[in-house]
Amino acid sequence: MSNFDRKQWGALIGALFMFIAVWIGLEWALLVAAGGIAGYLVGAVLEGEIKVTQERDGSKTRPR
Repeated sequence: MSNFDRKQWGALIGALFMFIAVWIGLEWALLVAAGGIAGYLVGAVLEGEIKVTQERDGSKTRPR
């Protein structure tokens, strides 16, 4: 299963989402998807893939 490319993973995730949406209802499926996206973002921040701090350049001056 790890040999899937992005299109195949997308198709699998989309099919699973549609199955869940039909099984438990669209509102709950959207809530589950939002939780999954939030979990992915937290994991990406913890892994260092997404930076949450802003790097400042000391050479720039503030506008007046």
